[in-house]
Amino acid sequence: MLVHQCGGSFLPQSNSTCCHDNNSGNHSTSNSPAEDRGRVISYFNSLKSKDEQDALLASFISAHPVERRRNRKENLEQAEFHKSSYKYHFNVLRDGQSSRVDVCMKGFTSMFGVTENRIRRIRDSILVTGLLPKDMRGHHAYRPHAMTDEERGLIVSYIQSFRGRVSHYSRKKTRKVYLPEDLNISKMHAMFMEKQHPNVKCSYDSYRDSFNNKFNISFGHPRKDTCTTCDKLKVKLDSLNSKLNQTSLNTLTDFQRRKDRITATLELHQRKGEVLYELKKASRIEAQNN
Repeated sequence: MLVHQCGGSFLPQSNSTCCHDNNSGNHSTSNSPAEDRGRVISYFNSLKSKDEQDALLASFISAHPVERRRNRKENLEQAEFHKSSYKYHFNVLRDGQSSRVDVCMKGFTSMFGVTENRIRRIRDSILVTGLLPKDMRGHHAYRPHAMTDEERGLIVSYIQSFRGRVSHYSRKKTRKVYLPEDLNISKMHAMFMEKQHPNVKCSYDSYRDSFNNKFNISFGHPRKDTCTTCDKLKVKLDSLNSKLNQTSLNTLTDFQRRKDRITATLELHQRKGEVLYELKKASRIEAQNN
């Protein structure tokens, strides 16, 4: 019984064989350049579901009657014979026609990056039922540790109870809320479990999932906020810029010098702030690690 058909007829048998080194574990196919194998693998990986991948793998497997049976046990009733033998191949395009390349099972699994158990499940399902196995992952209804909507609502309500700070200077670009830097997700989860809802079974991963996916929250002060010194210097610069547009040539040089001096002071102040911020950040990381 051949599983794979193309255009209503079985693909022709080719003389190519599979060569593999049992000692090194390397498997390759003769008459199958890397470019041909790459196209097959790329198409296999582009399939969205496991069921689609299994269907493609099944199309490259053919089952045949066992030609020779040998009993290795004295008691014939204890003998376990194979019901079928299998051959594996994949198709490549050569000279405008589909050509079949035969491989062994180890070469087949190595090329597609699948396990032998997965191939056996496909073979057994086709042999017994004539159908491909269905991917049942995530379809079972028994989830004893799954959180209810009510419990997730408690997490959301608890996180909303924290009063954060919205960045004044960057709020046009983002609605991120900043909580005090002495807090973190782990501490908030511990407080939720110990003080607020000790009877709710909520893992850290579940709490973090709600925190990251339902909120836009960070810890510490907004990175783009400025201090009063920055604000004062910027106000002076704005005032000088307006005066430069209205002043005469006689006083232009004096205003320009004052502007350059204030600009240099602002740049120096901001560079100092950057250095202090990096030192503070490094100290916080060091304290967390220790």
